[in-house]
Amino acid sequence: MTVLMWVIPYRPHPRCDTYLYVALDGSEDYESIAAAVNATTPFNPLRTCIFIKKGQYEESVTVPSEKINVVFLGDGINRTIITSNNLFNTTSTGTLKILGTGFLAMDLTIRNTARPGEGEEAVALENWGDESIFYRCSFTGNSRTLYAVGFKQFYRASEIHGSTYFIYGGAQAVFQNCVIKTVQSGEKDIVVSGNVRSYPSQQSGFFFQMCKFVNPLALFTSGTALSVYLGAPITPYSTEIVMQSYLDSSVIGWKLYSPTFSQCPNTAFFAEFKNNGVGTTNRNLSS
Repeated sequence: MTVLMWVIPYRPHPRCDTYLYVALDGSEDYESIAAAVNATTPFNPLRTCIFIKKGQYEESVTVPSEKINVVFLGDGINRTIITSNNLFNTTSTGTLKILGTGFLAMDLTIRNTARPGEGEEAVALENWGDESIFYRCSFTGNSRTLYAVGFKQFYRASEIHGSTYFIYGGAQAVFQNCVIKTVQSGEKDIVVSGNVRSYPSQQSGFFFQMCKFVNPLALFTSGTALSVYLGAPITPYSTEIVMQSYLDSSVIGWKLYSPTFSQCPNTAFFAEFKNNGVGTTNRNLSS
């Protein structure tokens, strides 16, 4: 399980070489986040801090691969908000797309308000950034809220809201002290996460430590309480661990009935360790 044991040293106050400021009212260097990102120096080995003042920034933002070591610093969750209404497809990304390495974000909300139909996704974050860190952030969307595509990623003290498979992708991703909340989807069951690991040497896996898995509104569909699954084997070598976490009464285990798992019951890996809450005793692994 060394694939999951990657750790980024957390520095709450990053030292920056360059400082840029964004404010909606035009009182700072830039009025949009995208303009500030475009102004950063490509391939800068030192950090560039972009301070984003409180407000709702209605834009889709991409941090390109040449924009490395970029830092977003907001005024707090639900104070600095980056939002879009984009369905995720071949021509449209989610709200925030990270391609550059060494990205760090603190104290902001990333939101996608789109309401997808069947087979569509409302992605708040599409993250390709190696060694990326999100601290005290909130991610709100629907299906695929947090698309952790690949490489090494770390999420701490953050909130993730979504409907089904809302934490998804092939990254080596660590989630620590996060609150993971389900939202209404119109579906009978909700699957929180889907790790994409297609072959044994692929460096991929999801690791949840000291998190809370909650269904805050006690959601119901057609008078029946929703069942929340921690994850499902969507690829032959899907790998997930939940440890030292709180599982509320809506959580009933792992969704292991899928055709993928039936073809590879000895290769996918799902584990729990020292969790607490009513959800630790609700175990239905086949429905």
